[in-house]
Amino acid sequence: MALSACAGGPHGGYGYGPDYRDAPPVRVGPSGDPPAHPLARSATYTCEDLTTIKLTEGQPTAQVTLNSGLVLGLARQPDALGSRYGAPPYEFRTRGDEGSFFANNRVVRCRVK
Repeated sequence: MALSACAGGPHGGYGYGPDYRDAPPVRVGPSGDPPAHPLARSATYTCEDLTTIKLTEGQPTAQVTLNSGLVLGLARQPDALGSRYGAPPYEFRTRGDEGSFFANNRVVRCRVK
């Protein structure tokens, strides 16, 4: 009878505290990503329309700051030829030191600062 109190229940079967197994991971940093490794490299792209895009190696998102002050976090997408972040209407693609920012059906060229 004493074991029946510990055998089940709403909190993982232990009879105490909430069950956090399904909780989302904690995100830290201005872009919502976990902190980068201290040796990770970052690149900041400046575009023709003065949009700024910051990429940090090993992060799952690119931080895009538009001229209006709006900051977007674009998720990394698979791409065989370079890097690709986001999906329409906002997307950023890179190859080497150059990039293309797609916003609302227009394309702006970008280059590493």
